[in-house]
Amino acid sequence: MIEAILAILFIFFLPGFLLVNAIFPRKGELDREYDLLYRITLGIVMSVVIAVAVGFVLNSLTQDFGITQESGLGFVTGANLWVILVTLSILLFVLGWLRGSYPFMGRLHPSLLRHPKREPQSVLVDVKEDREIVEEIRNLARTREELRLKIKDHERRIRQSTGKIRESYLNKKDRAMEELKEVDIKLRKIEEQRARELY
Repeated sequence: MIEAILAILFIFFLPGFLLVNAIFPRKGELDREYDLLYRITLGIVMSVVIAVAVGFVLNSLTQDFGITQESGLGFVTGANLWVILVTLSILLFVLGWLRGSYPFMGRLHPSLLRHPKREPQSVLVDVKEDREIVEEIRNLARTREELRLKIKDHERRIRQSTGKIRESYLNKKDRAMEELKEVDIKLRKIEEQRARELY
């Protein structure tokens, strides 16, 4: 009974499910609402494909080595299928873990936690995750625009003024230029951090 359950699991579900997780490590990557359903469905389909492909490979080995059906099944045996499917499942699990598919591994030990790389489209799609960064970028962009307008206004007033008033506007312009440089540095740091996360 247990062997039958394990056989069904390894032929009709596990290798394909692990393959899907290795290819799409991020939760919600396949679909925002029905991600798990997509993974299970694709897992079943891909498991059947993998099992059939393994069977074809083992069958082609029998032909290559000149083993005929009269002398038995050759390499197409239960033991060979078990070894290949279990080994493949372990390899796919490790690959998925390395790509960050299994955050629950961090509960076993913190060193086992892996975060999936972010996809380029996540900058636009995952607004919940990026809300604070998006808000910070907006505020910095707004501040930068205000500072540019101030600098233009100070330049206009510098051209129209003389003496101490002109000096005062020159100082204001210098301060605004320094603030603008700081804002540009902050924006560049955020862009570099996002680029590291994405690529």
